[in-house]
Amino acid sequence: MKPNAIILYDSGIGGLSIYQSLQRKIPEKRIVYIADGGHFPYGEKSEDEIIRFGFEIIENVRTRFEIAVFVIACNTASVVQLPHLRKQYSFPIVGTVPAVKVASEKTKNQRIGVIATDITAKKEYLKNLIRQVASNCEVIVKSTPLMVDMAEKPWLYPDRLERMKEELAIFIEKRVDYLVLGCTHFSFLEKEIRILLGDEINVVDSRDGVSNQVLRLLPKSDSLERKTDEKNLYYYTDQKKKADIKFLKNFLHDFPSLTLAGRFNLFQDF
Repeated sequence: MKPNAIILYDSGIGGLSIYQSLQRKIPEKRIVYIADGGHFPYGEKSEDEIIRFGFEIIENVRTRFEIAVFVIACNTASVVQLPHLRKQYSFPIVGTVPAVKVASEKTKNQRIGVIATDITAKKEYLKNLIRQVASNCEVIVKSTPLMVDMAEKPWLYPDRLERMKEELAIFIEKRVDYLVLGCTHFSFLEKEIRILLGDEINVVDSRDGVSNQVLRLLPKSDSLERKTDEKNLYYYTDQKKKADIKFLKNFLHDFPSLTLAGRFNLFQDF
C-alpha cells in the first residue's frame, strides 16, 4: 500500500500551529490532524501513560490510513515517546523539539528563556539540549501548565492576561532577549505573550523547523494528494470520558482547510 496521509498528533489544539505551517507549504497534500482530547493534558500524566497513548493513537490511525510521516506535534509527547515509537515502526516519525538552538544563535545578551510543561521542563532531554546547543547562554526554564490550559480553553480565563503576566514576569526580571515556546499550545497565546513581554524580548517556536523536517522526509507519492471532500480532523477519546469538542470547534474558523470528521475511541476503529 502506498502512503496516503501525513499524520499530525497532539493532546489537543497545540499542534494546529504546526498543521498551519505545513498546510501553507504543501496545501495539495493530505494532512490529517488527531487531537487526543480524551487524555488532555499530557503534562500531568505519567511517562508510561504517555508512551501508551502514542502506541494506541498509531494503531488506531493505521486501521484507516497508510502513514507517510507521523508527526508528534507536542513537545511533552515528543520527549517521552520518540525513542519507543521509532523502535517499533518503520515510517518516519518527527518530534517537536523546543527551538533552543534558534534562540541561542540569535540572542544578543546570552540570556534566553523557555516555557514548557512540567514533564518537558524536568526531562533530561531538555537539559541535554541546552548543554549541546546553548552552553554559551544563561537559560531560564519555567514550567507553566496553567498557560497550556489557557490556550486549550480560553473561554474559561477572561482574566488570562493578568495571570499570564504573573507567569512570564521572571523573563522580564532576568532580562532575557529571546523566549522559546516549549509547548505547541503556547503558539496560540503568542500575540498576548508578545504584548506582555514588549519589544525587548523576541519569541520563537518550533513550527517551521518541524514542518521543514516533514518536507525533507516526505516520500513522493500521488496517493498523498488531498481530495476536497475528505475530512481530516479527528477527536480522540475513550469510552469512560464524555468528550467535549467545543475546544476544537472554537478554532475551526481559523483553519478553513480542516473539516471535523468526528470522534473515535480507544476500543473502536474510525
